[in-house]
Amino acid sequence: MKTKQAARSLASLVTEIRKTLRNDIANIIKRGELLQEAKDQVEHGQWLPWLEENFDMDERTAQRAMAVAKLAAKYDRLSDLRLTKSALYELSSGDYPEKVIKAVLKEAESKQVNDSSLYEINDELNPPEPEPVEDLPETDESEVEAEAEAEEILDGPSPDLPPAAEPPAPTDYTLAQFDKAVKSLAELHTKSVRKFIGSAHSGDDLRKIADFLCAVADITDTLDDDQAKTLRRIGADSWAPIEEGASA
Repeated sequence: MKTKQAARSLASLVTEIRKTLRNDIANIIKRGELLQEAKDQVEHGQWLPWLEENFDMDERTAQRAMAVAKLAAKYDRLSDLRLTKSALYELSSGDYPEKVIKAVLKEAESKQVNDSSLYEINDELNPPEPEPVEDLPETDESEVEAEAEAEEILDGPSPDLPPAAEPPAPTDYTLAQFDKAVKSLAELHTKSVRKFIGSAHSGDDLRKIADFLCAVADITDTLDDDQAKTLRRIGADSWAPIEEGASA
């Protein structure tokens, strides 16, 4: 692996860093300083492979240690303060203004400060800005009147409903079946009679059907519409040819 020229070799830095793999503040600061020095020497694109090759450490852990080292370089006696590790990492994240950092460090001189205490100090000294209030559009008088009219209609009596339609007359399924059969015969009557030789129906059966159709035709000719409807309502168990002059 190619490296930049440096006063201290990467091999010696690996040895020094391994001596700092304890989690007290002083060792975290020292580890961050050494990691930054090593990162400055490693060629571009080789930082993560170098970390994986020499330590059980991911990039985020290394970045946090280097951030703590930068914070310690700016504020003296950081290693002597009573900060928990989580508060130390949070404070060095770069998310807090200087007034909050100084207040936290001052607090940590006399008592332990954890991340919850840090958040409380930040909320007190750096409260979030209130959300801007959107200007509501002016109310149109016509819209107000329309809403009032709608409410009056909703609160009033129910509107009169149109009368219910009379139910349709029940379907005469026998007549429907008859009409369907006649339609089928009408479609066939133009065919040559020779095509129907060999029918499953005997000649007597076909004559009876023919007589039946003639009887229906005769009674249809003699009855008006009202009489036909009455006859359909009464029904009949059998049929017989209507003699001339017979009444319904």
